[in-house]
Amino acid sequence: MNVVRRRVDEVALSRKAFSLSALAVLAGALSTPGRASAQAGPYAIEADVLRGNSNSMGADCVATSVFYPGDDIVWRVVISDRSTGAPLDAAQIAELGIKAVVKMRGADDIQLHYGSHPPGGKPAESEHYWSCNYPIAKNRATGTLPWSIMVSDAKDRSSTFTPIGQNIGLAVLTVVAKPTKT
Repeated sequence: MNVVRRRVDEVALSRKAFSLSALAVLAGALSTPGRASAQAGPYAIEADVLRGNSNSMGADCVATSVFYPGDDIVWRVVISDRSTGAPLDAAQIAELGIKAVVKMRGADDIQLHYGSHPPGGKPAESEHYWSCNYPIAKNRATGTLPWSIMVSDAKDRSSTFTPIGQNIGLAVLTVVAKPTKT
C-alpha cells in the first residue's frame, strides 16, 4: 500500500513540476522582445486587417490575413494615450502632431489617415479611427508580408505595434495564388 501511495505522490509531483515548467515557458514566450515592443512608448495601438472592397476576390470588409493578388489590404487602427487609455481625438492628434504609418517588408511606408467610418456616415452611426489600404499588385508573387505600425509625434516620441506572434511566423499577412477556374 505504501508503494502505491508513494507512486501516486510521485505522479502528482511530476505533474506539478511539468505544469510549473510549462508556465515558465509560456511566461518567457509572452515576454519576448517582439511582444514587449508591440506595446512600448507613449501611445497604445490597436489594429486589425480587413479585405478591402475594390477588386477583391472574397467578401468585402472581412477580417482576414490571407489575400489574393489584386485584393486590397485595409488596416484599421485606434491610437490611445497610454497614460489615460483614452483614444486620441482629432484635436489631440493635431495638437500632438501625430503621424502613423504601416511598415511592410518590400513596400514604401503606407500613410494612415484619421477619419469617420464609414465615410460620410451619420455621426451616430460612425466611428473615428485611422485607416489605409494597400492594393496588392495582380502580378505579385505569393508569400508572406510581415507588417507593423509606427506612430510618432512632433516631440519625436514613438510607439510601434507588431502583431502578436509575427516574430515566430504567426499573424503574418499571406498572399496566396487565386484558385483556378475549372
